[in-house]
Amino acid sequence: MGDSNVHRVDLGVIGRSGDDIKDHPTINEELAKFIPMIKGLVESGKMIPNEVQLVGNGGLESIPQAVAEQQKSGGAGGKFVVKVQSP
Repeated sequence: MGDSNVHRVDLGVIGRSGDDIKDHPTINEELAKFIPMIKGLVESGKMIPNEVQLVGNGGLESIPQAVAEQQKSGGAGGKFVVKVQSP
């Protein structure tokens, strides 16, 4: 990553519970405080989320196609999403 304005973040235990967060028991509550700030940064264009590409026509059969796309991009192609089931 040659751009000094790009920072990768390892989200690790965020959103997990129980034994997964025993070393960080308040991580989710603490991070929830940042949501309004992050929302404002995204809305102002100061923080740009990764591009997302919907792969396939949905269903589990689209997963191998998404994996192949991710491997082909070498991880630099954004996020590949498969709609497994409609809500």
